[in-house]
Amino acid sequence: MKVILTLIFVSICIGLNAQKDTIKLYYSGLSTKLLDSNEVKIGNWANALKGGKIDVEILAYFDKNEFKDIAEQRIGDVALVVTRKARDYTNITFQGPKKSDKSKRSRVDIVYQRINTTDEKK
Repeated sequence: MKVILTLIFVSICIGLNAQKDTIKLYYSGLSTKLLDSNEVKIGNWANALKGGKIDVEILAYFDKNEFKDIAEQRIGDVALVVTRKARDYTNITFQGPKKSDKSKRSRVDIVYQRINTTDEKK
């Protein structure tokens, strides 16, 4: 019985540590220019990260193949800003376009998750 309870507790703790958060950046139509408000949003997020490393995925969405190039351009711009503003705190694990609904086409997501280190466990 103790073993089962211990396994359940450990699985809950691992699940809590593996939580991912998302920053949603919106674009105007098919524009590839990063809005100033989005750059400020990334800057505020980067300032809040101080003190810990995180894994980052940058995803842009497209619904038709002709919009894939726009998604890739958006990813490049966002990755540049993330690298510039949060270089010491981030590790970009994935960046790429993803096929999705038309409703997500004007959005880029920064999905991030804290990296578990042995220092945090002590």
